[in-house]
Amino acid sequence: ATATFSDIFRARIIAAKERRKTLGLPNLDTNAYRLLHGEGDLVPGLTIDVLGNGVSIRYGSIALWQRRAFIADVIREETKAEFVAQLVDPQVADEEGIYGINHIVNEPDLDRCPVTFLESGLQYETDLLNAQKTGHYTDQRDNRLLVRSLAKGKRVLDLCTNTGGFSLNAARGEAEYVVAVDSSAPAILRARQNAKENKLKNITFVHEDIMRVMSDQDNGSYDIVILDPPKLIKSRHHMEQGEKKYQSLNARAMQMLSPGGLFLSFSCSGVFDESRFLRMLSRAAESS
Repeated sequence: ATATFSDIFRARIIAAKERRKTLGLPNLDTNAYRLLHGEGDLVPGLTIDVLGNGVSIRYGSIALWQRRAFIADVIREETKAEFVAQLVDPQVADEEGIYGINHIVNEPDLDRCPVTFLESGLQYETDLLNAQKTGHYTDQRDNRLLVRSLAKGKRVLDLCTNTGGFSLNAARGEAEYVVAVDSSAPAILRARQNAKENKLKNITFVHEDIMRVMSDQDNGSYDIVILDPPKLIKSRHHMEQGEKKYQSLNARAMQMLSPGGLFLSFSCSGVFDESRFLRMLSRAAESS
């Protein structure tokens, strides 16, 4: 007999769950993790993050969106989640013809859905319906821990802080002080609340454009600078202008570093591959 979509999908979710278990996820310190990573788990067009008692399912494929009720049922069964968010990836919605709205399964009237979760012993709150992407960048967990391990006694600048992940970890790692910047008012509000919940006091939160903040500060003011901007290159057509944007942001961020300082730079633009990204960084370094 031919295996049906239902059989295949369920088997792949169970296999993905097992892979995470092998990596020790979830555990006592962390109940937020990426359960399904598109092609990496053999389900292209789908990203699923578990965030405590909530789950974000992000669709980039019309074929999967049409099966969303079944998908949500399987995920609820496999994760025992209380809240399941069905989210459309706005960048592919038009191409794929997904004309749906973000919503919580069985709760059509909810316009907010706050959930709390633990990552590496720190407590976060995010809103499944009103946040960037799936609500928290779970794929940065190891990098956040790296910052925690390097931050002791350092002056830290966290650009595009979102839920405050890098800042909270720097503060937990006993940074001298941390400045966290984001242009989104709700993000700054949430990050500030997250710092308060974890009793971390040495973080200053700034709601402002990151370039403006950097132009107001002296060169060499920080020992660690973290730059994790939103997607600046939406498609190959935008490559040239997006690359220029990355370069000017990175060049200015590098100028903020003290001699011997550490710079952590990230890109979530899928079309901007590693070799291009590294070339851009070397140009930014030359110009700064």
